[in-house]
Amino acid sequence: MGIKKLAFAGLLGIASLGWQPAHADVVEKLVKILQEKKLITPQEAQELLQEARKEREQNKLPENTLKRLEKLAQIKISGKAYLHYDYTRTSPDINQDDKGEFKVSRAYFEVRKYFNSKDNYFRLTTDVRQDNDGYYRVFLKYAYLNWTFSPQLATEIGMVHRAWVDWEEHHGWLHRDVEKTFIEDADGAHLIGSADLGIALKGKYGKLFDYLVGIYNGEGYHGLEDDKHFGKSIEGRISFYPYQSVTLAFHTAQIFNSGTEPNKHIYQPFVEYKNQYFLVAAQYIYDHEEGNSNPTYNNWGWSINGDIYLKPVIDMPITLFGRYGSWNFDSDLEGDKTDINTVDRWQVLLGAAYKWNKYIRTSLAYKYVKYDLADSVVGDGPQYKYHSDYKDTIMAVMQVKW
Repeated sequence: MGIKKLAFAGLLGIASLGWQPAHADVVEKLVKILQEKKLITPQEAQELLQEARKEREQNKLPENTLKRLEKLAQIKISGKAYLHYDYTRTSPDINQDDKGEFKVSRAYFEVRKYFNSKDNYFRLTTDVRQDNDGYYRVFLKYAYLNWTFSPQLATEIGMVHRAWVDWEEHHGWLHRDVEKTFIEDADGAHLIGSADLGIALKGKYGKLFDYLVGIYNGEGYHGLEDDKHFGKSIEGRISFYPYQSVTLAFHTAQIFNSGTEPNKHIYQPFVEYKNQYFLVAAQYIYDHEEGNSNPTYNNWGWSINGDIYLKPVIDMPITLFGRYGSWNFDSDLEGDKTDINTVDRWQVLLGAAYKWNKYIRTSLAYKYVKYDLADSVVGDGPQYKYHSDYKDTIMAVMQVKW
């Protein structure tokens, strides 16, 4: 038996259910589904069909083949990776100066098991992160049951989507392989992440609007839930599509903490215009923090980003993109401006992307971040936290999807 047939036979062996008569048209349909999901190659599909037809004519079709194919047809396996070479010329952290490194910023592995339809499934997604010791650790990003009651109402239960970040990555900021969205970016607002443990409700009404609301732990998929009493986050987004090219959205997150962290009340309006030639999107973010023996702070910022699509003009899959963002902390929170994490900053990111095919896209980008720090200093003591008030980085990126 050839290697490909042996591998496929092993794949079929993952499930074993009772026998039922196999009809040729059903087998052909299942093989087509497996090929579309890229679980088998076109050559393997043809070999399997020829073997199945031959064995059926001889009344020797294996008893469990149809059930096994049905089982495989309910599983979808996919993945995505962001491969970087980043060169940082200057940074507030002197250890990052003149530093170039290859790295994997993200590597997703996803499995979905469908129940009776494409709308009901369990999703499991893992990711990787490089720790301070240099090792890449695998961690859980999503693990939830998605159950659809109607087009207007579905639910996610488990490690689920938060209301905003993933939606913006598919609608407004389309370059997550290069950098995070502004509200998540450490050089931006740095307020929330993309996933958390909880329950979310979502749905849509035709092409007019869609929504997602949820209740979460509030610490994100990488944080420990240590709040007492309620200590949860209630978050929601609603998106309107009044015209073919226009998107209006509003997002809010009401994060309640019972520990040392303050309560956060985030409000975020968003607008976008997109056609075949360009995209432009803008948003405003307001963050009111209070409670738990902390002073009251009002932080705010905004960002605008855009894409220019050259394919309709020069018939090449090239996209020029850019983003400008500004984040302003409350003056009482900034203090003496010696902590880079609590000082005002603004950023500009410029780049170009080339889509080689549906699997691979490469990008070249430049990011400049200016911090409202005090006079630059250099030293060894804890009081010397930086030596420059800006950071600039060149990024060469490959996105691989499969």
